Order: sequence, then structure tokens, then C-alpha cells
Amino acid sequence: MVDIVSGLRNISRAREGLEAVRDQVKNRDRVMMMLGPYMLSVGTASPQQIDRKASFAWPAQERIGKRPLLQFTGRGQELIHIDGVIYPEYKGGLRQMQALREMAGSGRRWLLVDGLGVVYGLYAILEVDEVGSAYTKFGSPKRIEFQLQLEYAGDSD
Repeated sequence: MVDIVSGLRNISRAREGLEAVRDQVKNRDRVMMMLGPYMLSVGTASPQQIDRKASFAWPAQERIGKRPLLQFTGRGQELIHIDGVIYPEYKGGLRQMQALREMAGSGRRWLLVDGLGVVYGLYAILEVDEVGSAYTKFGSPKRIEFQLQLEYAGDSD
């Protein structure tokens, strides 16, 4: 019985998350970035700052009587950190953060594309943080600040 109730809760949360993503389609003309089906735009989850960090491997090779020589051995980790804000009463609704958490919990990699059509590749959602503020008398936030931590998760093959 407990497993059935738990399963129904999980299905309900996933359905609400998918509905939140579907509701974003109304604002598709102002897309700033897409992470899989999730739209970051002025009218929904609006990015305020995007930090991108790429590292490259250059281990030192020791040499006798000389300084070490750096040798390039490949690309390293690539991280993207997105800070943004949602005004749920204005556009997009309250379930946008739930949709991101459901996507992160799915264990999938998501294609990241910006509004100019630049394809960044497949990324894993490592962290989803949110802070609600300016609450209504019913307990829902009028403003939600969020942070996403993404990491490049490899090629599509």
C-alpha cells in the first residue's frame, strides 16, 4: 500500500513538472536559453547572470636540468552556473522550479541551446537552488530567485 501511494505521489509530481514546462510554450518567442524542454526566457525563468567555466589539462612534465614543460592532454570539466529570477504571478507559474527538480532527478543529460542557436552540448543538472520571497497571504512567493549548476556530460553517443 505504501509503495502504491509513493508511486502515485511521484507520478503526480512528474505530471505537474511537465505541465509547468508545457505552460512555458506561451512565451516561446522570447527564449534566451533552452535546457532540454525547459525554457529560460524573460517571461518565465529569467536568467540574470550566466557564468561559464572551462578547464583544460596541462600537466607538468619534469625535465632534468630544466624547468618543467607543460603538455596539453585535453579538455577538462566545463561548468555553467545560472542565476535567475521568476515572478510566478506575472508569468510561468509556481511549478517551474519543480519542473527543474524533476528534470535533475531523472538522471538524464539535457541539450543546452541559447537563443541565438548556439548548441552547447549535453549537460547534467547538478544543483537546483531556490529562494522564495515577498510571500502572499496564502503562502506562495511573489519572487523566486534560483541558481542552476550544470556540468558538461559528454557527447550524444
